[in-house]
Amino acid sequence: MDKHEYLKSYKIKFEVDSRLANEKFETVTVKESGDVINISGREVGSEVFKGDGEAVADGTYVLSDGFEFEVKDSLISKVISEVKEADEVTEELAEEVPVSDTSVEDLQTLKDEVTQLKADMQSVMDALDVSKAEVALKDEEFNRKVSSINNAFAALAKIPTEGSKVNESPKSLLKKEKDNSAMRNLFEASK
Repeated sequence: MDKHEYLKSYKIKFEVDSRLANEKFETVTVKESGDVINISGREVGSEVFKGDGEAVADGTYVLSDGFEFEVKDSLISKVISEVKEADEVTEELAEEVPVSDTSVEDLQTLKDEVTQLKADMQSVMDALDVSKAEVALKDEEFNRKVSSINNAFAALAKIPTEGSKVNESPKSLLKKEKDNSAMRNLFEASK
């Protein structure tokens, strides 16, 4: 980097720092890419730039909180959808969820069912504990059998083995060669 490029980058950094000092920017995360950007507001005309002060590309951005907007020349040109306030969401949910007319008898029936389910769950857990104990006993028996087999192999390994019946000594190889030569001679003579 030569001194002109260095001064230019320093000047851009200085402009960004002074811009940040004069305005309040909100640091936000883009939902899809995870990029961190800064916005000066959430209305048309607000500035948008990357964390290092670089201009963002023109296009549509959706933030992690649901705020969606379009950018043109590093300015918000259109707000597509705004973030709903907690009160608005609560009102929407209240409209969507019907209130049921649950009686005291229905609640008592539900409590009885829950109590019965808890009792059933406890009996299943007890049966599971018994099964675990049975598995542990069978595992111990299996390990004893494997140990017994290993001991038998170890005892067999100590028994000396018989030597090979094939004689590969030089003398026997010479005899084989002579026999083969004699067979060849007989075969050629019979032609």
